[in-house]
Amino acid sequence: IQEVTTYIQSLKIPSFVKKDPKLSIIGTPELLSQMSSYKTSTTINISSPSFSSISAGLMNGVAPTSAEKDSVSLAISGLINHGDQKSLHDYSAVFKSSILKNEISSDLKYDGTNYFVKVPNLTELLQDNAPAEGVVSFSTGQTDLMLDELPLKWKERVGDSNLYKIVARGLPDYVSGIVASSFKDFILNSDITSKDGEDIGGVPTYHYSLNADRSSTKKLLSAISSIFISDPVSESQKTLDEVVGSVSTDSIEVWIGKDDNIVRKFKASFSVPLSKVVGLDDKSIGDNIVRVDLQTSFSDFNTTDTVKMPQTAINIQDFTKVIRDMKIKNRVYSFADSARMLRNAEGSYGKKSNTNGSCVAPVSGSLFSPLGHTKGASVAVSSVAIVMTNALALTNNTGSCYSTAKDWAVAFPLVSEPTTLFCSDSKGTSKVITSPLTKTSCE
Repeated sequence: IQEVTTYIQSLKIPSFVKKDPKLSIIGTPELLSQMSSYKTSTTINISSPSFSSISAGLMNGVAPTSAEKDSVSLAISGLINHGDQKSLHDYSAVFKSSILKNEISSDLKYDGTNYFVKVPNLTELLQDNAPAEGVVSFSTGQTDLMLDELPLKWKERVGDSNLYKIVARGLPDYVSGIVASSFKDFILNSDITSKDGEDIGGVPTYHYSLNADRSSTKKLLSAISSIFISDPVSESQKTLDEVVGSVSTDSIEVWIGKDDNIVRKFKASFSVPLSKVVGLDDKSIGDNIVRVDLQTSFSDFNTTDTVKMPQTAINIQDFTKVIRDMKIKNRVYSFADSARMLRNAEGSYGKKSNTNGSCVAPVSGSLFSPLGHTKGASVAVSSVAIVMTNALALTNNTGSCYSTAKDWAVAFPLVSEPTTLFCSDSKGTSKVITSPLTKTSCE
């Protein structure tokens, strides 16, 4: 009797005793955190009315009725090793979408101090702007370096997230603090129904379905979302709260090992109104929904697998320089279109020549100056000014700009190699040069 009492108090129920499934679910995160290692696999699939249907609906004011769907899916599998007094992570990820021809695969490793992220082949998405494939390394305090290279709108949203918590921590760490309380309430307030048992990865399991209480579900989702948002009163949090509040739970299933009473598999399906996802309550959206299917499994408990870290990697500081160079080149490439607009509006590349080569203080009436142009050229003048402002912002106002009525050339220093410049001219030449630009030609 004393032995049984001790087992019950410690929740370590003998394998021949069927444990309360709610206690097994609640206790699994703590048990995983105590293991020397385990493997996990998660798939997330999101489907919605096709983007073309949504776009058509927004244009003609009629809600999408087509059965055609677009989807995105993310599959993540990984090994978490708690050996050597620090947590080591090794994840691989595959991203697929119905709007992409090819899948995108990557992986992330964490040695307790530094992250190693594989830069995948992004040619289909970014074409010539895609960075070279390779491995980038960064420490916890260096995540802001990547944020600086994102477009402002993305930077505001991603910067509002706690990236460390998103990529560094495993499930046991998520279900802690305020989340632990919400998670416990969620499970205890759910009705559980037994289903036919199944083997998961060769392990016999008990199979259950959960009918979750809507109030506790909302509290749990809100608590989980708070992990990823640094500022609880930010617009990102407010938007996320609205989405979370509109979530409907379609089904929840869980599989628990018969021998160890540990969750082996978890599966859930949720529905969210499309209007909440796109942030637009309009008849053009209608009552269409976005469906989210989630599945997570755990296996290979306390195995001897080790996490192998990359032998070579480019530091994130050097990688961001490469990204900055790409952005500089894009600005230079786009200048040709703006210059062409001005020539079409005025009949030349400016009424005057910019012979001093200054991009910051150009001659009034020249191609690079916002002053001294005809009134009908205001749109083109504005386009030139925007391109030049963006380019100079990337190079600390350093660059060379030469122009006459017939020709022009611009050159800006590259960040990765300060002694080189990227040059483009009116003849269609775009190239890296090693000497200062002194005329209206890159040659």
